[in-house]
Amino acid sequence: ASKSAAPAAGAGEGSSDAPDWARRLRSEQAARHHRQAALQAVREGDRGGAAANPDIKEKEE
Repeated sequence: ASKSAAPAAGAGEGSSDAPDWARRLRSEQAARHHRQAALQAVREGDRGGAAANPDIKEKEE
């Protein structure tokens, strides 16, 4: 591995030399991802499922 390739490994994370349009695009994509994750969590929470609590009417023998 050459030493010249090492700086490129972290270039995608918070690179201040990225063009303005690229930073805006990344910001918009991150915001879209966060909105979708929140909506999915709400949808999953609204879905009925198995009860988390045990049935207290059930008797032990």
